[in-house]
Amino acid sequence: MAVDVHRKRLAVLIADADGNEVWRGRVAATGEGEAELLRRLRSEDRTVLESTTGAYRLANFLEGSGATVIMADPQHNRLVGMRGKKSDWRDCQALLSHLRAGELVAVWRPDAPTRELRQLTRERQAYNKSITGLKSRLQMLLWDEGFSCPGNLWTKEGQAWLAEQPLRPAVRAIVGRQLAALAGIQASKDALEEELTQRALGSEAAHRLMQIVGIGPQMAVMLLGELGEAARFPHAKELVGYAGLDPRLDQSDGPPRRGLSITKAGRRALRWLMVEAAWTHVRRSGPEAEHFHRLVKRGKPEGVAIVALARRLLVRAWILLVRGEPDRQLAATPYERKLARLAAHRPWSDEAQLMNVDWAAEQVDRLTGTVSERRKQMQERAVPRRRQQPRKRGAQSGTAARGPTARGERFEFPAQAKSDPSERSPLAAGVD
Repeated sequence: MAVDVHRKRLAVLIADADGNEVWRGRVAATGEGEAELLRRLRSEDRTVLESTTGAYRLANFLEGSGATVIMADPQHNRLVGMRGKKSDWRDCQALLSHLRAGELVAVWRPDAPTRELRQLTRERQAYNKSITGLKSRLQMLLWDEGFSCPGNLWTKEGQAWLAEQPLRPAVRAIVGRQLAALAGIQASKDALEEELTQRALGSEAAHRLMQIVGIGPQMAVMLLGELGEAARFPHAKELVGYAGLDPRLDQSDGPPRRGLSITKAGRRALRWLMVEAAWTHVRRSGPEAEHFHRLVKRGKPEGVAIVALARRLLVRAWILLVRGEPDRQLAATPYERKLARLAAHRPWSDEAQLMNVDWAAEQVDRLTGTVSERRKQMQERAVPRRRQQPRKRGAQSGTAARGPTARGERFEFPAQAKSDPSERSPLAAGVD
C-alpha cells in the first residue's frame, strides 16, 4: 500500500507482490477513513508514506494492524521519481516501484515525546517571528512619523522616551495596540520557556548539552527534539548532513568546486537552533568563538563564519550525546552556575531537597567525572588549620586590647572616662 497524504483526503494505491494494481481510491483524512485503511491491511503487508506533515501520526496508527510501515525520504523520491505529468497516483506508483526494487530511502520516524518537543520548537519559532515582525513594524511607524529612538526602544529608558513623544492620537493608538500585542506574545513565550525548563530538569542529555557555551536549558531541550536518537548517526558528519550544514559540492570533469553555500537539505529547525547557539557562543566569548573571529579576519562574511561555527558546535554536541565524553574545553565554573540557575526552577516539595548549588555540584561530578569548584572550596575549608599557642594570662594584643591598660590612659570611648552618674548630662538640660 502506498498512501499520498493530504490535508483533507488520502490517495491510496494497493498492489500485489508482482506490482499488479489491486485497489485504488481516496478516503477522507479523518478517523473513519483511517479506520478503513486499517481494515484493509494485513500483518504481512507493507505500507509506504512520504515523510510530511501528518504522516507520522498516520504511520503510528496503521502499525496497529501489525503491518510494516515505512517513511520515505521525499527529496530522494523526487530525484528518482517518474518523469512526466505529476499526479497522486503516479506518486503512489513511484513509491511502490522503489519499494519493490529496494531503492526506497527510509527516514527515521520520531516517537511521540520527540514529536511533542518538535511542536514546542515550532511554537517558539512562531513567537520569535511574531515578536520580530511587530517590533519592526513599530520602528517603521515611528520612523515614518519622524521619530528615531536614541537608544534601544525595548528597554525601560526606550519606553519612557516613547511615552514622552508628541505622537498623533491615531499613531498613539496604533502604538498602544502593538505594545499590548507584544506583551501578550511575550507572556506566552515566557510560559513556553518555563515548560521547556521543566523538561530540562529531568533530562540528563540536556544537562550534557549545557556544557557548550551558548546552549541553555531551553535550547538543549529543543535540540534533543530535533535530533531525536543521536546514536543513529554513526559519525558526526552524517549529523551535519542531517542538519543541512554541510557545504555543497559541484564537480564536472575536473577538481570539485568548494566554497559554495551549504546544502540546506536537512531539518530547517535544527539549522536555526544551531545558528542561534553559535551567535550566543560568540557574544559570551566561548572557547570556539576564536574560530568565528579568525574567519571574519580572513575576509569571510559574518553569515558564512557563523554557519561554520554552528557546524563545529553541532559536532561537539554529537560527541557529548553519543560518546558520553565531557567537553574538552569545558568552563567548569560557568557550567556549574548554569546548572544552579536551572535548579532554581525545581518544583516545591514537602520533602527535603538539596540546595541549588549542591544539586549543581552533584550534576557536575556525575557528568564530567571531576570535582566541582564548590566542593573543592568546601574541602579546602574543611582542612584543619594549625592550632595557635594559648596566650599567657594578662597578655593582650595591641589591636584587641581596650581600656586604660592597653594604651596608657587613652580610652576607646573617651566620653566614658569623664562621665559621672551623679552628674546631670548637658543634653538633658531643660528636659523634665
